[in-house]
Amino acid sequence: MDSADLLKDDSVHQWYRIIMGFDWKLVQFVINELNIGPNHLVLDPFCGAGTTLVQCKKQGIKSVGIDANPVCILASKVKTFWNLEPNALIGLSKKILQTSEQIEKKEIVSNDIALQYLRESGMIDRGWLSDHKARKVVAIRLAIEQIAMKPPQRKFFRLALISAIVDKIADIKFGPEVYCLPQPKRTQVQASFQETVNTMIGDLARAAPHLRQTASSKIFEGDSRQEALLTKAVPNGADFVITSPPYPAEHDYTRSTRLELVMLGHVKSNDDIRALKKKMVRCHTKGIYKGDTEARTGNRYSSVREISKELNRRARGRTDGFSRLYGQMVSEYFGGMITHLRATSRALKPGGYCAYVIRDQKSLLGLYIDTPSIIAKLASSPAQGLKFVDSIEWKTAKGSTGNRLLSERILILRKPK
Repeated sequence: MDSADLLKDDSVHQWYRIIMGFDWKLVQFVINELNIGPNHLVLDPFCGAGTTLVQCKKQGIKSVGIDANPVCILASKVKTFWNLEPNALIGLSKKILQTSEQIEKKEIVSNDIALQYLRESGMIDRGWLSDHKARKVVAIRLAIEQIAMKPPQRKFFRLALISAIVDKIADIKFGPEVYCLPQPKRTQVQASFQETVNTMIGDLARAAPHLRQTASSKIFEGDSRQEALLTKAVPNGADFVITSPPYPAEHDYTRSTRLELVMLGHVKSNDDIRALKKKMVRCHTKGIYKGDTEARTGNRYSSVREISKELNRRARGRTDGFSRLYGQMVSEYFGGMITHLRATSRALKPGGYCAYVIRDQKSLLGLYIDTPSIIAKLASSPAQGLKFVDSIEWKTAKGSTGNRLLSERILILRKPK
C-alpha cells in the first residue's frame, strides 16, 4: 500500500460505523475541491464516528472534532490515535478474555449497573440482547477496566467491544432506526470480540509503515450550539469546516447508540438520556422538552414558520402524539441550527469556508422539506455572518415515502474577509 492507496483505503473507518459517520469519499472530494492542505485547520462540529478527522489525518491536515455523544467521542479518539503497538494489543486481548472468564462467575457481574439497567429498562425483555450475552459482555468490559494497560490501549478495547456488540453480538438491526431481530443471532460473545480486535489490529499493522503523519486531531465533547465551546476548540480560528449535521427526520441518535452508552457507563438512568439529548440539536420529537426555546428563533424566519404551520395542519385529527409535535420539532431544529451557525461563524477565520453535508427529506407526514436550501438562507442572514457560495449534489435516492428523488448535498458557505 503506497501513500496514494492509503488515501483511498477506508479500513480505519470500519472500526465503528453504525449511522454515526458519512462517506469518506465525500470528505476527500471537499478537501480537493477547497484545496485544503497541511497548513490548514479543519473543524468538524458534528464529528460523529470521526470520518472527517481520519481523512484529514491521512493527509497531514490538523483537525478538531466536537460531538455531544460520548460514544462518538470514544470512536473519534481511537480512530485518530495510530501509535499503538499491534503485538502489545494481541497480548492484552488474550489477558482480557482469560480474565473475563474468571469475572463472569462472580457477583460483580450480577451487581453491575449496566446489566441492571438493561434488565430494568426492558431492553433484555424486548430482545436487544439476551441476559446470557449481556453477562458475558459485562465481564469483558470489567476485564478491560481491571487489567493494567495504557489509556489509549484501554480506549482501543472499549471501542472494539462496543463495535462487536452492535455488529455481531446484539440482536438488533438498523433500518435506519434500531429494531430487534425476530430471531436472536447465534454468535459467541468472546469470539465476536476477539474477531473485532483482530480486524482492528490487522488494520493498524498494515497501515503502520505509511502512517507517518504528525497532524494533530483534537476531540471535544459538548454541544456545538455553544459559541464558547467552538472558540475554545479552535482558539485561533478554523480555516475550514467539514461536517454532516443532523436534520429533522425523526431519528433519535441516542437510541441508535443506546447499548453502547449503557455498556460504557454513560447511561445509568433515563435522566442520563434526557441530559444527553438536551445537548443536541433537536431533530426528533423524543428530544423535545418543555424548557426548549429555540423554536422562537426558528420561527423568526418565514420559511421555517410555513413548514411548521403546514405540519401542524397535517397533524390535526391524528391520534399519535408524535405527529402533533412535528411542527414544534422543526422550528426547534432550525432554531438550534441558527444558534450553531452563528457560533461556527465566530470560530471560523475571515475568508474561511464551510462544507455542510445535508439531505432534504419527506419523512414528516409526507411534507417535502428542502433542508439544504433553508440552511443556506439562514446561514446567509447578517446575524449568522456567512455567505452562500454553492450547493453541490452528491447523490440522490428515492425517499421512504412517495416517488420523489431526495438528494444529499454539500452546502458551501464562506465567512467574508
